[in-house]
Amino acid sequence: MNVFALDTEVTTRTKGNPFDSTNKFVLGAIGTDTDYINYTSDNWHIIREYLKTVKMVILFNGKFDLHWMRNLGMDIDPRLPIWDCQLAEFILENQRNPYPSLEGTAQKYGVGHKLDIVKTEYWDKGIDTDKIPFNILDEYLRQDISVTYLVYLKQVEEFKKPEHRGKYNLFRMQCYDLLALEDMEYNGFLFDVENARKKADILNQQREEIERELLGLFPDIPINLGSGDHVSCMLYGGTITEEYRIPIGEYKTGAKVGQTRFKLAYQEYVLPRIVEPLPNSNLSKEGYFATDEPTLKNLKPDKKVKRIIDLLLERRGLEKLRGTYYDGIPKMIEEKCWTGNIVHGNLNQCVARTSRLSATQPNQQNMPGDCKRLCISRYNE
Repeated sequence: MNVFALDTEVTTRTKGNPFDSTNKFVLGAIGTDTDYINYTSDNWHIIREYLKTVKMVILFNGKFDLHWMRNLGMDIDPRLPIWDCQLAEFILENQRNPYPSLEGTAQKYGVGHKLDIVKTEYWDKGIDTDKIPFNILDEYLRQDISVTYLVYLKQVEEFKKPEHRGKYNLFRMQCYDLLALEDMEYNGFLFDVENARKKADILNQQREEIERELLGLFPDIPINLGSGDHVSCMLYGGTITEEYRIPIGEYKTGAKVGQTRFKLAYQEYVLPRIVEPLPNSNLSKEGYFATDEPTLKNLKPDKKVKRIIDLLLERRGLEKLRGTYYDGIPKMIEEKCWTGNIVHGNLNQCVARTSRLSATQPNQQNMPGDCKRLCISRYNE
C-alpha cells in the first residue's frame, strides 16, 4: 500500500489523552477501503516498513494518532507525507466549522458511517476500550479506516473544484505545520510547579486584602464578591437574601434520632443604588444588571464608587491569573496525569478562521510574562 489510512483506538480517560499516564493503546490499523492490517502494542513494528515507503498517510485528527505512535516507540519522520482529513475539511468549509467530525464529514460525502455499537453499547455504558471484545473493536476500526480513506478520495476531488482555488496549497502547508506542532505538543514544556504555587499564594493574599477593603464598605451584609448578582446589587441596588438554619429541637425517631433538627430561615438586605447603569442596559432573567468588565469600565461613577469598581476589577484580574495559570496549570498537570510536571498543551489548527493557531489547556498565547518565566523548554535537554 503506497497510500493508506491510519487510525488508533485507546482507553478513554480524559478523551484518550496520549499524555495521560493512565491511558493505554489498545489497537491500531492501516489500510484503505479494501485492504486492512491491524496491530497491537506487541507487534506495532510490522507497519514500520510501510511508513518508510508510503507516499501518503491519511489521518483524521492526525496529531492524536501521531502522539500514540510515538508512545509505542515509533519515530515520526518530520518529512512524513500526511493528509489530515479533519484539517482538509476545515479548510474546504472556509474555516467555519471547528474540528469537523469523521461521522459528519463521511455523511457529507456519502461514504458510509461509523459503527455505532461501540459507542452505544460500550463507551456510553462506561465500558472502556480495552474491555470491548476484540472482534467488535476490530470491525469498528476497519470501518473507520475505510471511511477515512474514502473521505480522502472525495477531498482530493473537492480541492480541484474552481470554488476551492488556492485552498490546496494552504492545506498542504498546514499539514507540514502539523508535524512541527505534533512535536511541540509531544515534547511540551517543563513547568515550575513549586514557584507557581508560591505565586498563587501571593495573589490569593492580595485578593483577600481587596476583599477586606470592599466588604468593609458594606458592613454586616453577606456579599459574595464572586457572584455577579451580588455585585449588581452592590452597584445598582437590590436585595441580597441570606439563607441560614435555625435549630428547632431534636429528631425523636429514625436514623437521626437525637440529632438536632433545623428549619431554613431567610434574611433580606436591601442595598441602595450607588451608580446608574448604562443606558439601554439589559437585565438578566433574574433581574440583575450586567457587571462584566467592559460594562464596569464604561460606567460614570463618582470618586468613591470608582474606587469600588477599580477594586472589583482588580480582584477579578488576580483571581483569573491565579485560577487560570498559577493554580490552574498545576491542577491541570495533576488531573490529566501528566508526568514530570510537563505541560502538553493543545496547539489548534482547526479553530481560528484566519489560519492562525489557537492554544488551549493552557492558553499559552495569553500567558502573562511572570508565568512564562516558569516555563522551561525541553529542547535544551
